[in-house]
Amino acid sequence: MDHLKQFSTIRGKMNRIYNGMILFLICTLFGVQSVSAETISTRTNVKVMVVSPMKLKLHKSYIGYLKPLDRVVVKSETSGTVEKINFDKGERVKSGDVLVHISTNELELRKTIAKTNYQQSVTDYQIQKQLYLGTDGSKKGAKSEHVTIKQLQLKVDMAKTDYDHALSEYEVQKRLFEKKMTSATSYDGYKTTLEIKRITWQNAILELNQAKVKDKARLETYENSIRINEVNLKLAGLELEKSKVKAPFNGIVKEKTVQMGGFIQSGTDLFEIMDISKVLAHINISEKEMRYAAVGNPVSIRLDALPGEEFSGKIKTLGLEADLKCRCFPADIVIDNPERKLLPGMMARVNMLAKSESKQVIVPRHAVLEQEQGSVVFVVENGVAKQRLVETGDMVRENVQIIRGLEFGDVLVIVGQNLIANNEPVNIINKNKKLVQNMAE
Repeated sequence: MDHLKQFSTIRGKMNRIYNGMILFLICTLFGVQSVSAETISTRTNVKVMVVSPMKLKLHKSYIGYLKPLDRVVVKSETSGTVEKINFDKGERVKSGDVLVHISTNELELRKTIAKTNYQQSVTDYQIQKQLYLGTDGSKKGAKSEHVTIKQLQLKVDMAKTDYDHALSEYEVQKRLFEKKMTSATSYDGYKTTLEIKRITWQNAILELNQAKVKDKARLETYENSIRINEVNLKLAGLELEKSKVKAPFNGIVKEKTVQMGGFIQSGTDLFEIMDISKVLAHINISEKEMRYAAVGNPVSIRLDALPGEEFSGKIKTLGLEADLKCRCFPADIVIDNPERKLLPGMMARVNMLAKSESKQVIVPRHAVLEQEQGSVVFVVENGVAKQRLVETGDMVRENVQIIRGLEFGDVLVIVGQNLIANNEPVNIINKNKKLVQNMAE
């Protein structure tokens, strides 16, 4: 560092000696007899500017291309014959419009059959439920092969009544027999009758329980039939809906790949639709400039295809991973396109206001010298050039932001800084404070 300062001092002295020799030769040639020592040691002429607050506006420009807001290739979800096509290439369509019919007539018939089967299973279930509950609603005079639970319950009740009656008579005969008021033969007869009535009652209960189990199983079978037919009906409905291929959103048909009457397999491309009510300008932002970008930031866009027009947009998405080849991050900018003038594939020139700060120190780039110890400038204090170490910030065209090292009001050398050294007297030939006015805009 010391040898650089010595070099700057020596360079300044050499300049003064050179200027003195030129003056001496002029005096000799023109017969000037005496020249003062102050005149011989002429100071180096410099131009300066007074450092004043400036507004910093840092813009970043990118070149990209337009693409649709949304794009999708619609494929067939079912196999069949193309029965109807309701669109053409380049036509605008609305979300939900049925654009293609694939074997729709056949699938409508299948749905009708499935619906009929479902309704029949519901009817059968209701009939079995009535029989199970003993509320058979069959027409008068019709013969039913099914013994209802109600009939069996009535049989149990009657058997229970007969048993209770036999038990009452048996108890009477038992008391009479104990008092020896009736014969043993008569008593045994009532006892036998009681046992028969008990067995009859228990058999009726058993028959009722067996019928309940059997009828409940039968009812569950019909109930399961309803569920199966309901599922078949829903599947038939889904297949029918798949056969009616609809537009997923409002847009324009870009490509039509389906032909009338052709048989297609599931997964076959039918058409491509894109939404250009808004478009996206796709650009790549370098990793060093990602600090300026944020979702929602406003940008301006110009197109070579539409000279003289400027469009406004906002950053919609920012990539989370850099492309290893270019060390840049993808970004998409959304632009309103109500007149559909902006078309995918057009080249876009994007301008983004990266930074806007007031009261900044902005100086010409050439006023900053790069030396071993760093970036330096010269300021004039009482007619003497003083070297200052500075820290630079953002570059704005031919100017640079100074973060540290200069203050408002400093007199900065902007012409002649390469010809002077530290602590060298200088001659200021201008004092224009407006040399760099608006240069940071």
